[in-house]
Amino acid sequence: MAEAALAFQAQREEDVINFVKYIVGGVMAVPVSVALQGTIQSFWITILIFVGVGFGVFIQTFLDYALKCKDFWTCMSEATYAVVIFVYGGFFPLIAGVLVPERIGRIITEVVVTGVVTWAAMKYLAEELPKRSLKIQPAFLWLIIMVSIAIIVGLGDLCQ
Repeated sequence: MAEAALAFQAQREEDVINFVKYIVGGVMAVPVSVALQGTIQSFWITILIFVGVGFGVFIQTFLDYALKCKDFWTCMSEATYAVVIFVYGGFFPLIAGVLVPERIGRIITEVVVTGVVTWAAMKYLAEELPKRSLKIQPAFLWLIIMVSIAIIVGLGDLCQ
């Protein structure tokens, strides 16, 4: 009975980690795409880059579960879940960035919205996982994510 409880707890922790990982992945895929937006053609490029990264998440997750010797339908289910959460994480930053017409305003909006979404994901991670399982504080993880997003936005802005 204790082994089943430990297995359930381990699976729960993995589910929480995967959820946060996919949310952050979705958020981080958006800034460079939105930084490239400037014309109607680049609007579609923005969407296509996001869709392409989402497809990459699907394939990566499918392969991850296939290499863990899971059956086809489990791989499909987990990969689909990953893409749905990825899109969920990137949806609000993508919409916020697309709706702002001015370049500087768009960049500021992206940084603020991605910061809020990733902070919510880190807060969820801290609440759902036992303290003993986190070696690095969620606030520090959030800081790393925000620095990464700033670098990504800066690189995307260089393409303007």
